[in-house]
Amino acid sequence: MGGVGSVTLPACRIGSHSVAHARARQRDRDDVMDALSAAYADGQISGQEHERRVHEAIRADQVSELVALVDDLQLAEGPVRNLMVSAARVREPTPAWKVIARAFGVVAVTAAVITATAVWSSDDPTERLDMRTEQNLDRMVEVVDEEFGSTEVVSAEIGESNTAVRVPVGEGRSEVWYFSRQGLEKYDAGNGRLPEDLGLVDLAGLDRARLLDNLEWASKNLGLDEVESVSIEIAPGPVPDSWRDGGVPATDGHVWIRVWSPYDEVGLMFTDLAGNILVRQPHVAPS
Repeated sequence: MGGVGSVTLPACRIGSHSVAHARARQRDRDDVMDALSAAYADGQISGQEHERRVHEAIRADQVSELVALVDDLQLAEGPVRNLMVSAARVREPTPAWKVIARAFGVVAVTAAVITATAVWSSDDPTERLDMRTEQNLDRMVEVVDEEFGSTEVVSAEIGESNTAVRVPVGEGRSEVWYFSRQGLEKYDAGNGRLPEDLGLVDLAGLDRARLLDNLEWASKNLGLDEVESVSIEIAPGPVPDSWRDGGVPATDGHVWIRVWSPYDEVGLMFTDLAGNILVRQPHVAPS
């Protein structure tokens, strides 16, 4: 979100092993979680994206998994930057026979993944899961309904390859679940309480086709010459007061779309669940 572009990091060789594929230490996990918290405080990632990445950092087994969680962020000098540099420095080339063997292995694994996940793509079965297709959004809503007996949620944040859904679980509590290629997985067990007057938003009322049309429109018409990342948040109630003026109607739910350039420029707009645009704030370049 608004950070520098993703960096491809070649493996660092020590003997016959790769630092990037070495086992992660608890100190490495702690350093990465500190870096993620700093990025969240700096506005580079949202709260839900911060939660997701911290959750993955806790479960990470290899250095490469940790590096992948921070390689699109602007980081201060420190242990995580050092870890990324170490993972990018090649000291010993991989023997040719290993390269060939790995190539055959990648082909086999890729074929298996394509076969197992072709159902996720309505356009091209060789593409990875993309949550920003109408088919996958429809499936996400169906799975939420199947799991919880309702499509009413506290909020949802649609990412590129997963969606974070906060659902009510009774007694004023909520849980965060992530919908991805693996299905629906619980992340937050619901330790916090929700305000009694907090409303819910019904995902069944979301016009998914209009949402995707609006996303494409925002990417082209909110004043950015180049779009690096986008975010989509769905929440109950009307557009927040700080973004409303007298002409914005009250709604039962709203969608907040933001688009970022590689240069920390941002344009945003709000719509209702049916896709009607309520607020637009394009990025205006300084004169």
